Amino acid sequence: MSYDCYVAVCSPLRYAFVVHPRLCHILASMAWLSGVVTTLMQSTLTLQLPFCGHRQVDHFFCEVPVLIKLACVDTTFIQAELFVASVLFLVVPLSLILMSYGHITQAVLKIKSATG
Repeated sequence: MSYDCYVAVCSPLRYAFVVHPRLCHILASMAWLSGVVTTLMQSTLTLQLPFCGHRQVDHFFCEVPVLIKLACVDTTFIQAELFVASVLFLVVPLSLILMSYGHITQAVLKIKSATG
């Protein structure tokens, strides 16, 4: 979405050439695929843990961090993987969005007329 806005503001004459349906499908597929792969990795690692003690989850949703707390082995690797995946899914898209909006702001500020 932010790439769409970036191209529309910074390169309006090339918009139809750059933002075509194939690119939109690729970007959407990458977002879905990365989410599915990460979820499958985290779920697989978590469900292979040996659980001990009470098996009652005191939460409405049975999420990965809650299940990790029920394990009776060292979960440092799984927690580190969960942290890295969370940071990547936060930092990479946020930085790309902020960079594109920075370019949009620069393009708007370069406009000399009152419409800018």
